[in-house]
Amino acid sequence: MVESRARVLIDCQDEKGLVYKISKVFFDRNLNIESNREFVDQDNGRFFMRTVVSGEL
Repeated sequence: MVESRARVLIDCQDEKGLVYKISKVFFDRNLNIESNREFVDQDNGRFFMRTVVSGEL
């Protein structure tokens, strides 16, 4: 098994449950979240997230 790291950048329309939905994708693929930051642009209703994951990519 070769472990790798990746930075995932997400930009989408804001909605309830996004952090859960995105984290579940990583979990379902057996990836570990090493760091995570998110921001919501309230004026434009946009959600931004930057996550570093590791595992078998």
